[in-house]
Amino acid sequence: MSWREDTWFFDTEVLPHDWFLCAKQKTTGETKMFHNQPSRLISWLDESKPLLCGYNSKHYDTHILRVILSGGTPEDVKAMNDSIIVQGLQGWSISCGYTKLPKSYDLMLDLPTKPSLKMIEGNMGMSIKESDVDFNKETLTEHDVNELVFYCFNDVNALAPLWKARLSYLEAKETLALMKGFDVEECLNMTNAKLVAKFLDATYVVRNDERDYVIPGNIDESLIPSKVFNFFNRLHDTSIPLDVLFGKEGVVDEDGNEIVKKSRNPYKKLELDIAGCPHIISWGGLHGARKNFIYKSVEGTKILNVDVTSFYPSIMIHNHFLSRNIADASVFESVFKQRLEAKKNGDKKTADALKLVLNTTYGASNNQYNAMYDPLMAHSVCITGQLYLIELISMLKSSVPSFVLIQSNTDGIMFLIDEKDESLADMTVGEWKASTGFGTDKEEIEAVIQRDVNNYVIRKKDGSVKTKGGVLSAWKGGDFKSASMAIVAKAIVNQLLDKIPVESTILNCNDALMFQIIFKAGSTYSKVIQEYDLTEQDTIAIMR
Repeated sequence: MSWREDTWFFDTEVLPHDWFLCAKQKTTGETKMFHNQPSRLISWLDESKPLLCGYNSKHYDTHILRVILSGGTPEDVKAMNDSIIVQGLQGWSISCGYTKLPKSYDLMLDLPTKPSLKMIEGNMGMSIKESDVDFNKETLTEHDVNELVFYCFNDVNALAPLWKARLSYLEAKETLALMKGFDVEECLNMTNAKLVAKFLDATYVVRNDERDYVIPGNIDESLIPSKVFNFFNRLHDTSIPLDVLFGKEGVVDEDGNEIVKKSRNPYKKLELDIAGCPHIISWGGLHGARKNFIYKSVEGTKILNVDVTSFYPSIMIHNHFLSRNIADASVFESVFKQRLEAKKNGDKKTADALKLVLNTTYGASNNQYNAMYDPLMAHSVCITGQLYLIELISMLKSSVPSFVLIQSNTDGIMFLIDEKDESLADMTVGEWKASTGFGTDKEEIEAVIQRDVNNYVIRKKDGSVKTKGGVLSAWKGGDFKSASMAIVAKAIVNQLLDKIPVESTILNCNDALMFQIIFKAGSTYSKVIQEYDLTEQDTIAIMR
């Protein structure tokens, strides 16, 4: 069977003198439950050789399993649990003897926010009721055991819809593995960064030239404010430690103050006006936006969004800023071309897999634990990208009379122009493309309502809507990552784009899940209650 059919969803629960492992076969629905039964568990693993799939299993459940398989007692299992959960240690750092683990993969990998499984269950409309059994209970009754098994299987059952939601992510890994002849099941349990480093045959090399950035010769420095160069040239000043320059938490800045948060460091960012629009220049990228900007396209004007096609990968190729730990740079360029061809031919599966390579390489080159780690190249890509975009903005500002910049971000800009100036704007962008070697994608925007660079809603000319910002993210109903107060987001979007009264959206919605509130309460809270007409009503489930 393939990994799709062979998968067993699993979860573990640990108490002072008891452990539970529950599993369910994805295809047949067959279930297995083990309670303090190591020999029976080992027999099943040896005979069936299941491919296990969990959530946060790479950092927790597989280490619980490691203790069990190495002959540990329930108390040893509890010690591992407490080392990970209470002390915050990494499971791999805790020795318990060598044992061969079954193959497994983790659905939490590469999720940026890493929500708890309970939060995911809530977002998917499943029960989030916690077990009534105290997880510190020393002796369990039969009722307790049944309750814990039910609770454990509830988490196991949540993995099936989560697996389905993450299938395209898993299939991209499978495609890359097959392209290179790698073991697919092994690759499923790698992070994107680890897999891409393996795919590109990267080898870790220690380098000491992080500060040696050189501005590319095809950048017209006269189009960029001197303050920008002054900011980035601080990288060359060896009297400023890198931890101070980049604002590492816990170090002392140049004023003698401890940096409590990165944003506190005065050298982390530069604020300045570019084309009448407030911008932030930083070591992480360019961001700018007119605050509280509202515009809906009218006859004679156009809102255009110009994104640079695969901007960072293009910089790596054209400026030779790819991680030097990759033996053959032409492989990356080949991936870039193959992806464009696959996209052109409608081969979404291949295009998505190769996009994973292109989009992961930059971040991995800035990750000291990855084989592609090359900080000079990472800085070169990020700094150069900002300089190129500022150059493009300046060119448009000086050559297009009606140009009004609305927002700029890491890989593109949005602007307003008179319709008669569109050909002039296209010509200017074309000149910039000829100079840099990059490609661009242009979209026409019908309406934009923007609070700032991180909070806005736009409707494109084709009718599709895009939102950014936590308040609006769930306007379509949300997904497994976030689905709280979706009706509020929908009501706001409807009102902003179409002037539909907030009350109409709310009163015409009959989907109860659109009204749910997902909130993670801290350990200091004993319960959550609902208040209605100044009286306490039903107690609401609480997530820890």
